[in-house]
Amino acid sequence: MWKSSEEFVNHLRNDLLLGIQLFEEKVRKTTLYFAWLEGEEVKPERMMEKKKSILGKIFSSGMYVFFIISIAVSIFFFLLFFGV
Repeated sequence: MWKSSEEFVNHLRNDLLLGIQLFEEKVRKTTLYFAWLEGEEVKPERMMEKKKSILGKIFSSGMYVFFIISIAVSIFFFLLFFGV
């Protein structure tokens, strides 16, 4: 498989470096950092409201609702203009 032990060691070294870099990247993406200024008042974040209006739910639930609404509107216009 490998011609020499030196080639094996180089391959192992590269694999270990790649593993370490992938780990560091994952840690960097998932770490949450906090910053504050000395002497400034600490203001807690507002909690999201439990009750949302219908429009709030439509606009925050993703693109599925928009897709369904666009299909419904296109069917309505198709039936309106081409009639069945």
